[in-house]
Amino acid sequence: MEVGYLDYKRDPVAHVYAKVLDDLVEARLALEMLGRDLIQNASAKAFMSVKSIVSALVVKNLPKSLKGGWMRGGGLGMRTRVTQHQPLG
Repeated sequence: MEVGYLDYKRDPVAHVYAKVLDDLVEARLALEMLGRDLIQNASAKAFMSVKSIVSALVVKNLPKSLKGGWMRGGGLGMRTRVTQHQPLG
């Protein structure tokens, strides 16, 4: 395995693990910033950390979600009715 480069297609488990681990370290840094009253920096760092963790988990579970019918209304309990749009004018 190469040092410093993770390919999602070659090893998706290691890629997601490394991303989540990195983002947990970033979240810890956000807590330290918060402890030093750096509120704006801490909130930005925390937001980016959570966003990145969610993104990694979505990428990991996307094939399962698509296969299970998530896009057809089976995943979130949401059903939408698709209709043809009428012109506004």
